[in-house]
Amino acid sequence: SDEESESDPELREPQVKRRRFHSSDKKRMKYEETDELGRGSNEDIIPFAEEEYESINCETMPQTEFVSL
Repeated sequence: SDEESESDPELREPQVKRRRFHSSDKKRMKYEETDELGRGSNEDIIPFAEEEYESINCETMPQTEFVSL
C-alpha cells in the first residue's frame, strides 16, 4: 500500500503539469511555426484564400491604395 500511495500523487502531479505544458507547447509550437515557416503557417491558419482575403480587404476597406499595393 506504501507503493500505491506514492504512485497516486506522483502520477497525479505529472498529469497536471503535463496538461499545463501541453497548452503552452501548443501555443509555442504555433508561434514557432509561424516564425519559422511564416507564410506556410499563415496559409494554414487563414480560413480563406489569399485572393479572397484581398477581396474582403477591398470590401471592408475602400482604400484603393491597398489594391494598388
